[in-house]
Amino acid sequence: MSEKEEVQITARSQLRRWLEQNHTKKDSLWLVTYKKAGGIKHVPYDDVVEELLCYGWIDGQARRVDDERSSVLISPRRKGSGWSAVNKVRISKLEKEGKLRKAGVDAIERAKED
Repeated sequence: MSEKEEVQITARSQLRRWLEQNHTKKDSLWLVTYKKAGGIKHVPYDDVVEELLCYGWIDGQARRVDDERSSVLISPRRKGSGWSAVNKVRISKLEKEGKLRKAGVDAIERAKED
């Protein structure tokens, strides 16, 4: 892996807590999760992406860490980057459920201006 910071999670709530505390302080890092087949507190990909979107972050490149874990590069959405159709649907769902945080709403507004 690269020299970027790594954060490992075993629960969706851990990611939400990390984002609450760090979404404005960090640029990008590797988010490490256990693979589903390993049976060790796997956090589903969709859960990860939803939490990221709530704070205006996105997922990127994925990598294997070892036989039990994988990682994905996560970062704040950058000006001018597009939203995928799938993420637009996710954002709509999160908005209806009242889960978007101010940072996520702000990222959506900036994207509309891009």
